[in-house]
Amino acid sequence: MSNGDGYPNPKSIVFRDFLTPGGDSEEAVLAAVAEAPAPIIEVFRTNERDPYDEPAVEIFGFGVTTAKAKKAGSAFAGTARKRAKLSIADAPVETFEDLPSLLDSLKDDDTMPHISTAADSDRIDVERRNVRVRAFLYAASREKDNDYHVIIGRALDEPRMFMNVEISGLPSANSASFDRLKAVRDTYETFFKNKLPGEDYDFYQEWATKKPIPVIIQGSLFFDSSHAGDPNNRPGPESAKPASIWEIHPVTRIIFNPGA
Repeated sequence: MSNGDGYPNPKSIVFRDFLTPGGDSEEAVLAAVAEAPAPIIEVFRTNERDPYDEPAVEIFGFGVTTAKAKKAGSAFAGTARKRAKLSIADAPVETFEDLPSLLDSLKDDDTMPHISTAADSDRIDVERRNVRVRAFLYAASREKDNDYHVIIGRALDEPRMFMNVEISGLPSANSASFDRLKAVRDTYETFFKNKLPGEDYDFYQEWATKKPIPVIIQGSLFFDSSHAGDPNNRPGPESAKPASIWEIHPVTRIIFNPGA
C-alpha cells in the first residue's frame, strides 16, 4: 500500500533538533493543542522533497525556515483547483478509527474521472465528504503555495500505510472558510513554533518512545488530479510515500496527542 517504512533514509538527514511543542510551559502547550501536555519531539531535517520540486540548493536551519515562512505569509499562493482546496465540503463528518478503513472507502485512483485543475474547479460528488481519522504524524513540508504537506500513517507496529493531508494556505479574510482554516493553521504553527518545516521534509518522533506523533485529523476529501496518471510524480517523501493521491484538503481540525 505504500513505499518506505516511515523512517527517513539516514543519508538524507541533514541535522536534528528537539522541540517542546506549543511553547516552553505546560500552559502554552495546553493553550495550543487543548488536549494534554505534549512530549518532547525529536525533529529530523532531511533533504527529501516532493519529486516535482526543484532540488534544494541549500538546506536552511529551523530558525531560518520559520523566519522565511513568516515572511512568505499564510495566504494561499497557488492556482490548481483553488476553489476546491479552499472550501469545506457541505457534508456530515464520517469518523474512522484507523487509516485503512478511510482509504478503503475511497475510489481507486485509476477509476477516478478526469478532474480539471483550473482555479475554479470545484469538488465533484465523490469528494464532497468530511472525514475524521486517528493516525500518526510522520513528516511535513511547506509548499510554495503556502500549504503544509503533512504525512500521516499507521502505528509503527502495523503494516505501513501513508496519506497526505494538507494544512491549507488561507483564502481571503471574507471567505466562508477563513476562520476555520486559520484556526487549524494557528494550532499547527503554534505546536511546531520555531521548528516549522521548509520545502524539504522534516520527520518527527517522540523522543522517549521513538514513535511518530499521535493525531486526529478532520477535514474535507480531495483528489489531487494535478498528479493523476504519473505514479513517479506524487507528493510525499520516498521514506513515507502515500500510495494514493487522495488527500484530506483542507484540514479543518488537528488534535495533537489525543486521549484514548
